[in-house]
Amino acid sequence: MSGRRGIRVHGKFTINNFVGRKGRFAAFFHFKGQSGLIKGLPTPGSPNYKSPNGAATIQQRFTPKYKNTTFPNFKLFMPYDELNLARGWHNLVAVLEIQDERAKFLTTKKVDFGVNITRAGGTQRAREKATATIKRVWLVHNQYQADKKGMWIHTNFLIKNHKGRRGRFTVFFRYEGQSAWLNARQSASSQYKTSSGYVTVQKMFTPKYESTRFADFKIFVPNIEFNRRKGKYNLEAVVQIHDENGKNLKQRSARFTYTR
Repeated sequence: MSGRRGIRVHGKFTINNFVGRKGRFAAFFHFKGQSGLIKGLPTPGSPNYKSPNGAATIQQRFTPKYKNTTFPNFKLFMPYDELNLARGWHNLVAVLEIQDERAKFLTTKKVDFGVNITRAGGTQRAREKATATIKRVWLVHNQYQADKKGMWIHTNFLIKNHKGRRGRFTVFFRYEGQSAWLNARQSASSQYKTSSGYVTVQKMFTPKYESTRFADFKIFVPNIEFNRRKGKYNLEAVVQIHDENGKNLKQRSARFTYTR
């Protein structure tokens, strides 16, 4: 629209007992898997694409003519540049709201979509989404790092279509054959604990090529972070390769025995 690329949102909805009153059809956006709304451009920009609290949005008013009014194809257009996204692939969610004249929402619906932002601010097809392949994970036990005993986690992996973008190498831990992650020590630092309280070790990486092989990417975890009482435990280290938006592209596990 007007030479700008973006997403066109179509909504079909029915509103009852609202004849002659001004309502609003609004769309907000957030990254998939995250709750915070995407902020609009930091500069003043156009008020048409930013809410009073700074969230990127597109909105349009409507006035029903009948007691029960159906809008079969209500359309909005959101330019990609107003979302202020970095170059690369993004998995997003459009949050669609029907609001009354006081901006109180009457109903809401969420729709997933993806977009790849290029240098020029345009889009490319989904076939260029980042992908990862983990060839091998191996563990080396009884090692020391900064006077702490633990193990090195080594991984050979390949990542494609992520050149120049920061990814994250993440490892979680669980009992063998179970799905729940191990809880971290209460006193553990954020280096070894997620915001949800699980044991983890993480490290950032930035591929130099469109297809980049990390032949031996490694990270160290001290034994004390497993937070187990004395005994013998069959555990798994679950390696995950995340893109710049935190999406898990690939994961693979390696079994090990922990004795304290």
